[in-house]
Amino acid sequence: MRRCAEGVPIVLDIFPADKASGYFSDVTRTFCVGEIPDDLRRIHGHVLEAFQSARDAMRPGTSASSYQAMVCDFFEARGYPTIRSNPGTQDGYVHGLGHGVGLDIHEKPSFALTPSNRDMIEESDVVTIEPGLYVPDRELGVRIEDTFVVRADGVESLCRGAYGLEP
Repeated sequence: MRRCAEGVPIVLDIFPADKASGYFSDVTRTFCVGEIPDDLRRIHGHVLEAFQSARDAMRPGTSASSYQAMVCDFFEARGYPTIRSNPGTQDGYVHGLGHGVGLDIHEKPSFALTPSNRDMIEESDVVTIEPGLYVPDRELGVRIEDTFVVRADGVESLCRGAYGLEP
């Protein structure tokens, strides 16, 4: 078993299914043991701000892909590569903003920025919001994810827990 190195982030992604109903949930947190490096703290702050912006903006009757575009805009404005600006990137924002959740861990609506994606956010949808930034050559990675239910006036988190880097 490998021991966690001090100052290196740990990205913990948990996606349990309820035994009785079969429905999934999905949550990710990033932790750091020991002193938190300044660059990790900065990246975490950007991910948290992107997460909160997407969460606070999401409403039923809107295009799911518009939230992916919003988060790409956010990260690109701060100098990070994204899958929109560089589809093959392994650095920066390398995955989608989220997905629907139900009897499968990844369901519609899709947040993908493809011309064929016409998925809309609808009231009662269960979705994840999970922006992340990664810099593999520096052993940095941060993702924050919650599962939400879409309500008439926004989204409600189905997860509990703080978003900080401290375990």
